[in-house]
Amino acid sequence: MVDVVARAGPRFPPVHGSVGMRVGGAAGNAAVAAAAAGVDASVVGRIGDDPAASLIEEELRARGVRSLLARDPDAPTGIVVATPAGIVANRGANAKLVPADVPDPLDGDCVLVSGWAL
Repeated sequence: MVDVVARAGPRFPPVHGSVGMRVGGAAGNAAVAAAAAGVDASVVGRIGDDPAASLIEEELRARGVRSLLARDPDAPTGIVVATPAGIVANRGANAKLVPADVPDPLDGDCVLVSGWAL
């Protein structure tokens, strides 16, 4: 997932404020935090074949997280938009994750399965 975070809520007329994009979703956030703590971290999931997918892969690599992400040519990468007024999410390719997208064997000492997907 890509997280788009706005510090100000939607208004009319529009307001200028801080808006940022970053790797996100429960899996992405947990893997980035684990890597920052010195743990060998990987993310398994499904992304689209779009610029948002490239942003995710580049940011994971830059933060020391191994990307094990399947590319979906027909669905967009999932995006979450968060504002003080609430959250809007489009699961995109995440909704099409299948067992074949998960490496076999899945090697690790700890596995996080996001509750959002369930």
